[in-house]
Amino acid sequence: LGVDSENDLHELVVAIYPGPDGKVAEKSASGVVLIRGKFVPARINAFGQNNTLPSKTVGQHQAWEAGAFIEKLSGEKPKDDAKDAYVVAHSESLVLVVSAEFLERAVAAADRGEKAAQLPTAVSAKFAAAPQGWLYLSADAAKMPNTKQEVGVEDLSLVLGENATDLQLAVAANFVSAEKASTMRKQLQGFQALSMMGLSNDDGKSPEEKEEMGTLVELVQKIRIGGEGKQATLDLDYPADKLAQAIAKVVDKAQKSAAAPGAK
Repeated sequence: LGVDSENDLHELVVAIYPGPDGKVAEKSASGVVLIRGKFVPARINAFGQNNTLPSKTVGQHQAWEAGAFIEKLSGEKPKDDAKDAYVVAHSESLVLVVSAEFLERAVAAADRGEKAAQLPTAVSAKFAAAPQGWLYLSADAAKMPNTKQEVGVEDLSLVLGENATDLQLAVAANFVSAEKASTMRKQLQGFQALSMMGLSNDDGKSPEEKEEMGTLVELVQKIRIGGEGKQATLDLDYPADKLAQAIAKVVDKAQKSAAAPGAK
């Protein structure tokens, strides 16, 4: 497709909408994915044409059936109950992957150059601690009645980012009542305490395992649980270099385990 995955992909925006049953599941939920970067629409469309992939015309654009497109590109077959979706090489800076019911509206909005704010102002204000965010999540539980009734969450916002030295995570959830929020804060604090107890037991561990557990203990200790009234929050600042080293060790260990004789 003429896309350099390391340099040409700049931003990914995913919007998921629950189905009529209020659940987010492949067979009922719908979605819109915006991939921003550097693209060659003619080359993407030629890929679809050369492989005789099914498509339809939407305005001035060709929309390729996503299941067939992705299968031809990656070899991965779509699930039988997956909803219909389309791939549209909209411009040199935007590719859309859209559920069928949102296709015409999404293409029309892109034609008009509409670009929604990354997060609503009220949501963005919660994350001043992580201004250099690169992963954002905002969920509206009002559109998911089952979740709202069972858990009591009205909305959830998350951002993962970094400053000069630390990786930063900030999560905020608003609940239907102060009682529900208080219960969640207590549950999170209890889970944090139990995790600390479990990780503090290093009997019989090798020096390497003790070091890994020490990193996890430090990570769990740095989690800050707060909020008041109907809100519960979770914040974490952790040195990016230490986390990168820990992840590298885990990956290396997993690779060695997979390569060991008899590994499945």
